[in-house]
This record gives sequence, C-alpha cells and structure tokens, in this order.
Amino acid sequence: MKEHEAQVTKQFTAEVEEGLMATTTLGQALDEYGDELILAATGAIAKKGHGPDSEVRVIYDGTNGVYLNVGIRIRDQVRFPTAPDLMAVLAEPSETGRSYVMLMYDIKKAHRRIPVLQEEWGRQACQIRGSAVSSALTRISRAARPVITDGGGDARPAPLRKEDFTTEELAETVYLNCVGTFGVASAGYWWGRAAGAIVRLTHYILGHEDAIWALIYSDDGNIMAGDEWRERSLLLHLFVLVVLGVPLAWHKVRGGVEEEWIGYWLDLGKFELGVSAKRAACAIQRLEEKAREGRVQLGELLQGIGRLGFITSAVEHLRPFLGPLYAWASAGPRYARPALPPMILLILKYLARELRETRSMPCSDKARQLGEVYRMDAKAEGQTVVIGGWKSEGGCKTKDAAWFSLELTRKTAPWAFERGEPYRTIASLELMGTLVG
Repeated sequence: MKEHEAQVTKQFTAEVEEGLMATTTLGQALDEYGDELILAATGAIAKKGHGPDSEVRVIYDGTNGVYLNVGIRIRDQVRFPTAPDLMAVLAEPSETGRSYVMLMYDIKKAHRRIPVLQEEWGRQACQIRGSAVSSALTRISRAARPVITDGGGDARPAPLRKEDFTTEELAETVYLNCVGTFGVASAGYWWGRAAGAIVRLTHYILGHEDAIWALIYSDDGNIMAGDEWRERSLLLHLFVLVVLGVPLAWHKVRGGVEEEWIGYWLDLGKFELGVSAKRAACAIQRLEEKAREGRVQLGELLQGIGRLGFITSAVEHLRPFLGPLYAWASAGPRYARPALPPMILLILKYLARELRETRSMPCSDKARQLGEVYRMDAKAEGQTVVIGGWKSEGGCKTKDAAWFSLELTRKTAPWAFERGEPYRTIASLELMGTLVG
C-alpha cells in the first residue's frame, strides 16, 4: 500500500463519490458497529501492463489477523465455463453451416457491483494511513486479551474497543466498503449469482429469433451469433446490459472470427479450440529448458503441471501424459531436485514437440449413436483360441452380413497365453475381436 498510497487515495475518493465506499472516523465507526467493526490490512497491486502511476487493484485482506473469511460459509460452488463447455458450444454451431462471429466484453469492477447491507459495512473497514490498529493490538496484547473463544475451541481476535485507542487515533479516517470487494470470500459468490441472472435475462429478452451463445467467466463475457442478423443479435445483447446498468469497459470490447478469451484460443471459422500462441510458446520454452537441464525441483514441476493442465484441457490428446508427471512430482518433498528419469524426459520433449505443431483441436466432431455395428465372441479351450464376429450395422442379419474368424496361436498372439490358460484372458480376447472387426 505504501508504494501506491497516492493512487489508492485517488481511487478511494472516486469510489466514495460513486457510492461504493463511505468515510467516517474510527470513533464513529466504533459507536455504530461496536464489536462487529473489522479493520483489516489492505494491499495494492499494480495491474499488469500498466505504468507506475496507473490504476491499481486494491486487495482487502479478510483472512490474516481478522475473523472475517473464516466465518463465511459459501452455500455452493460458483461454476464458470471452461474448455469442455467451450467445446460443446463450438460443436453445435459447426453443424449449422452458417458463418459465426463473436464479441468479447469486460465488466468494470464486477466484484464491486453487489451492494452489502449497511449493518455489514463495518466488517469491511480499512485505512489508507494511520496507526490505530497496530497501536491497539499492542495494548490488547499487554492487557492479556489478544483472543477470545466461542466455547467450541475456535479462537478469534478480541474485538476493538474505544478504550484501546487514543483521542488522536479515534479521529483517524476509516473507509467502509459498501459493496463486495476483493479479499472477501463471499464477493465472487454473489457476483456469480448476479451474473447468471443477468445472462438469463438477456436470453429471455432476445427471444428465439435473436438467440445467441452467451458465456461469462467472472467479469469476462463472450457472445457468439451466426444467423442472418448476427450483428443485430450481438448488439441487442450489449444493449440489454447497458439498460440494466452493467458498467462495460468499452475500450476492451473486441471480436471477430478468431480471438483469445480467458486464455483459450477460439476459431469460429474452423470451429477449433486451443490456447493462445503466447501461452503455447511459454510452455514449450519451459518444457525444453527442463528437458535440457535434466533436473527440476519437484515443487516447481507441480506448478508447471498445473499450467499444462489448463493447456491440455483444450488440447485433449496431451492430457494422459500428465499422469506420469504428477506421479514423479509426488515422489519426494517439494524442494527435492532429482535427476529426471528417461520416461519423464521423453514426455517433456514430446509435449513440447506436439505444442509446437498444434495448439488447437477441432470441436466439430460429435459422438453419434450408431446402434449395433458388430457382434463379437471369443472361444478359448485348452490351447485353442478363436475370435470371430459379424458386421451387423444397419440391422443386417447374420446370414447376410460380412463375417470374420481368426485363430490365434502362441506365435501370433503370445499375450493371450501369458497367464497360462487362454480362458484367463477371455475379456481381452473379446475386445481384440472388436478391434479386429
């Protein structure tokens, strides 16, 4: 906070004017909220790609040293669209034969658009400058009452009292958050419910004629349309958001046929889903570096697998190769840096090569129910092993169907005899028949 004090003061002043925050003195806050007043630490993080004097992201720490997040119980999980959802969305339009276009938009300060009851404002109080809390904690500690218990074994910090502060400290400025804020566990939950309601309302208003695909991940929205009036449908969606008072960051609105969204790369021309070139290049560089080094700290490897997990959620054929990496990363303590075995080295090199050749996959191929295609059976008696079947696709009768019969020997199929008697592998034999057919 100290590095960005002037910028935070400027932002807090603007939010007070907008009604997102309120100011009071510490004494008045204690009179109004009493034991419910929580003065938490606040931090400021410079936004990526912005200059030193630009807007910062203010983080309210509702976890460390205060009894706020610990006491919040989220009713259910907040679910946002990820790679499988995007694949399902792209697969549906691919069958229509239409050309599609998409728009991406961003909602300004989405987490700070959900009002909080005024009697709860005291739970989200903070200061930009002032020594009230640190001084009070010192006095509380000396008074041997740093924590209190609820009788069930849980301890929480002792509540603030007016006698813990000096007259000068009671006159210090305190900011009260009147809306949800970063750092409070319930802020994302309530915004998720509001965002879901907003998107459903846009569907109801647009109706069937202007129906579009609409996704929202936190504060990032994605809308797709492909009928004759697709531009009208997309603009109507944005118009409804404006009418509802949803604050859009218009300078971030973008779109087209190919675009990146929440780290994924979407191609509506080919109906493909993948990852951005930048993200793929970064992964390739790290994979090749670790393969050359031949060693990697297990904790670092675990972090890298997490990033690969995001990539392979879109490039699905690479996902099975993460299994051995997870197993090796769990083979010792996080700080250990053992030499990588040949199998892990091969996987790292293979993943790098595959990502260099392709970073997306088609989503147009959907599974279809073909009905009965083959009828298979297997026979295993003594040293006699036979698999066979009929191609019964389309309801073809067995007497009219193409068929096959294949006898296996220890020379042609040693795997069928590796457990001794062939009947022990009868399930594998029947599966083998399916593959042969």
